[in-house]
Amino acid sequence: MSIMLPVTQLPHLEAYAEMDDFARMVSERLLPGPVTLLLPRGAKIPTFYFPDTPVIGIRVPMHQLSQDLLTYFNGPLITTSANLTGQPIYFHHEAVMDHFADHAYQPEWVLEGTCDEHQKASTVLKVLKDSVQIYREGPLGKHELEAILGCEVSE
Repeated sequence: MSIMLPVTQLPHLEAYAEMDDFARMVSERLLPGPVTLLLPRGAKIPTFYFPDTPVIGIRVPMHQLSQDLLTYFNGPLITTSANLTGQPIYFHHEAVMDHFADHAYQPEWVLEGTCDEHQKASTVLKVLKDSVQIYREGPLGKHELEAILGCEVSE
């Protein structure tokens, strides 16, 4: 699970995740964008939401509808993928609803509509002391990230 933030919260990122100079540089160069940054959980993230992990996924999407929604709420939204780990990505809200129809846990809210079927899920990056590790490759690959960040990126 991760949180999505509106662009307006970027100056306050350190409330949601522990940031050193390297993490600040990474976030400044990649956010908003098609990435999820895995960082140590910050003071504003209650432990009861994420009890099993000391890290938090931070996502600041460029998608206008997402930003409108996040801006309306004026803060973070806890999010997760609509698909289960290892399962294909769903591009239509009907597919999400169909998939979860027989599950004990149901999505609380699904936006109606479709996504571009050529779109990839965000690139998930773990930000370490002075390096970045790709946890899941998405729209940004190793070489593109290295060019943007000016450092080696491991897979």
